[in-house]
Amino acid sequence: MFKRIYLALIILPVSFSIVAGQDYSREYGKISKYEVEMEVYPLDKDAEAVVLYDMAKTYFAERDASFDVVFERATKIKILSDAGIKWAEVEIPFYQEGQIYEKIYDIEAVTYNIENGMLVKTPLDVSNTFIEKKNNYWNVKKFALPNVRKGSVIEYRYKINSQYVFNFRDWSFQWRIPVAYSEYIAKMIPFYEYTYIMQGAKKFDVMESYEDSGSARHFGPARAYGDNAYNDMVYKFAMKNVPAFGDEEYITSINDYIIKIDFQLSKIHHLNGTTIPVMTTWEEMIKDLLKHADFGKFIDKSEKLASKVINVAEISGKPEEDKFNLVVDYVKSNYNWNNS
Repeated sequence: MFKRIYLALIILPVSFSIVAGQDYSREYGKISKYEVEMEVYPLDKDAEAVVLYDMAKTYFAERDASFDVVFERATKIKILSDAGIKWAEVEIPFYQEGQIYEKIYDIEAVTYNIENGMLVKTPLDVSNTFIEKKNNYWNVKKFALPNVRKGSVIEYRYKINSQYVFNFRDWSFQWRIPVAYSEYIAKMIPFYEYTYIMQGAKKFDVMESYEDSGSARHFGPARAYGDNAYNDMVYKFAMKNVPAFGDEEYITSINDYIIKIDFQLSKIHHLNGTTIPVMTTWEEMIKDLLKHADFGKFIDKSEKLASKVINVAEISGKPEEDKFNLVVDYVKSNYNWNNS
């Protein structure tokens, strides 16, 4: 019989205030009169748009004696000004390694407007989506919802199927615009154990965990490993009335500061009872990075070219911090970023 696996929690606290606000429909396809007619968001009257809900779940689906990770997301946004129209441009990153791609499917998107006193729906033609390649590992699926203007309500949903259990989807509760409600559900199975880190807040507004009461699932040959029945462990995280993340000077990436939850695979449990640790030490991680073709080879090249760029003998006796600052200053003075 499998033991129950619990997620470990690490919290990185940053305080912010929460105020009560208007409730909005969280059912896809249900648009309230209030949502369509609202002209300002009561909790942030200067907001150009507001996320009325952003909800997702990640779960495991059995495939060919293994598991895929399935991510489902649905989002509703109210456009409050002309500046907010840009939030109708949706980007969905997905991973590839070699010839194995994550698959995005079941895309649906609708724009709602009031025209002549009637609610008019304009659906997205999915043929008007396209893929942009970012690098050797990441691509972005892009689309823009049609007929969007000030006052529109937009809603979209999609699914991602991944063969990479390392890529259990992280979740951002905070956007550049306010978020009325954000919810993430993670359904875990006994074979993979994850650690998660909460960033940007002291606690969730909702945090629940329970065993799925549905029919037990089975995996692998029962004759070889005995009773292998199990139920998913369900973890629900939610936050309400999350303020917009404002532009902050000197911040290079808002992902280092916004309220979010990150997952990392820590252990793999096999049917035969063996456990393989995945999380590693800093020393082991450095060794792996130095072996990696997209990292280590550049370190090797930089060491060989250093004497041509910097007087290595002159700085050899300096403290490590001074060496570091010298290299940083050299890069700042001699190179420009090409946005890639």
